[in-house]
Amino acid sequence: MRFALLKHPGLIAIAAAALAMPALWVGLQFDDYLLEQQIQGASGLDEVTAELFRLHPGDSETTAHLMEQGVLPWWTYPDMRVAFWRPISAITHWLDHRLWPDSPVRMHAHSLVWFALLIAVIAVLYRTLMPTTGTVRSRVLAPCFLAAWLYALDDAHGFAVGWIANRNILLATLFGSASLLTYSKWRRDGWRPGAWLTPLLLLLGLLSAESAVAILSYFFAYALFLDDASRRWIALTPSLLIVVGWQVVYRHQGYGVTGTAYSDPLHNPGRYLFDLLERAPVLLLGQLALPPAEFHNLLSGPGRIASWTIAVVVVVVVLRMVCRPTPIGVQRSSSLDTRLTRFWMVGMLGALLPASVILPAGRMLFFTGLGAMGLISQFLANHTFDKSTSCGRATRILGGVLVAIHLVAAPLSLPLNSYGPKLLGNLEPAARGLPVDESKVIVIVAAPSAFHTGLIPYLRERGGQSIPRTVRVLATTLRTVEVERIDSQTVAVRPAGGFLLGLESLFRSRDHALERNERIQLPDATIEVTELTPEGNPAEVRFRFTVPLSDASLAWFYWRRGEYAHFTLPEPGEAVTLALW
Repeated sequence: MRFALLKHPGLIAIAAAALAMPALWVGLQFDDYLLEQQIQGASGLDEVTAELFRLHPGDSETTAHLMEQGVLPWWTYPDMRVAFWRPISAITHWLDHRLWPDSPVRMHAHSLVWFALLIAVIAVLYRTLMPTTGTVRSRVLAPCFLAAWLYALDDAHGFAVGWIANRNILLATLFGSASLLTYSKWRRDGWRPGAWLTPLLLLLGLLSAESAVAILSYFFAYALFLDDASRRWIALTPSLLIVVGWQVVYRHQGYGVTGTAYSDPLHNPGRYLFDLLERAPVLLLGQLALPPAEFHNLLSGPGRIASWTIAVVVVVVVLRMVCRPTPIGVQRSSSLDTRLTRFWMVGMLGALLPASVILPAGRMLFFTGLGAMGLISQFLANHTFDKSTSCGRATRILGGVLVAIHLVAAPLSLPLNSYGPKLLGNLEPAARGLPVDESKVIVIVAAPSAFHTGLIPYLRERGGQSIPRTVRVLATTLRTVEVERIDSQTVAVRPAGGFLLGLESLFRSRDHALERNERIQLPDATIEVTELTPEGNPAEVRFRFTVPLSDASLAWFYWRRGEYAHFTLPEPGEAVTLALW
């Protein structure tokens, strides 16, 4: 009785939201400003729902204009298109800017409410799918209880909770999980409203974010392993029709991605399969163990190969042990637990398919985590916390590692990850601190991302400050950058590991790589790729400005520990190395 309250979905949801409360003080970051700009310029709600997430239209003339202004970096693919159809998410952002336009704290509180609702639905879903029968299941450490807490405390969710523009994944997972809940109640208990609520909730998820399609993997897994009712495959038809219809309308309206790190399975299946093979193991390692999936994006060359190899080995070993049969001493329906294990495994692996369309990141693991926490909870309950059974040394060690990662480190990291967008951002104070006017061309030698520099004009205008004539970023990286002055008008830039790593590839995919000696002409500079890395990315790029580097019209800066610092040009023939952090 004393543990009964701890099993309540509402309490689990409140605990998760409380740990993520540092998100309230993140403010606006990155795409949040783009959404604000779009909403302020929209003529009405209809335009907001249709255009809010159409970030780049794929028009080469528009791209060229934005590159000249410095809103887009110099390496942007001319026909880059990033356009998503997310009307449900768009409505929530429209409400933010209608109800409390000057209060990011309330916008974040709005996201926390959705997060809490999501966790509550997930907790009910686990309790529905993992019945508490048998000696282990009657205690506080029952698998359904553990799974709910493991999911609620997962620090991989933190960044998405703390980033207003990423609210779409919260909504997609909420509606997607709710659709699986109603589907299971319909198929198992004969609850007739589930027959129409399931496709309706699925549609709401798809209209919140494309990632909601991941829930289909759990639908198929349910039909394969848990559905004992008749016509189990026919029961999937309404949901499949919803997905097909949604995708037809999606494509007809011109939504999709081209020329960016996003992979489009329908537009370029070969490229998508290549990315899937690289990204899926890294994502799964970040979900099951360590390090976080984002770590892979910081690597280049041999480092990426080593990271991928380690991910494959660790994931195979962990899953092999986690999915082993339950010890004989555990009283339970062995048939049900085996079926549940297969259900969680297939659902989890299937959810990686849509999660792998973009660079590995914890914020893409909401649907993958649903199956992963189901598997881990069964393993811990039946092999680690159940003292009535005996297990080998390797099993005990793995159980201890999983407890340390998911029940100790994760809840400690969740508050920090929820505040993460602020730690990586701080865009507005940095932009406003630049001592420049409209006569200057701001040259940012190095910054953490193109978002830091491309938003400078808007952020200064937002603060009532003068807007520079142009912003020109030379390199974006989280690593060191070497800058050499070639002559009076030319500098060479060499980031550690090369260009187009991590977030840089959001503006140009590997399918449209820059060649050696390729030139890009901008009004104030000619940019030439002079060296390539072994992987084919630019290793050295030279920038020849139309005026001397020391001309008064150029103002030189670089990012240093959260703000822009003046950059002092080296003498001709000399080089300096910059560390941004």
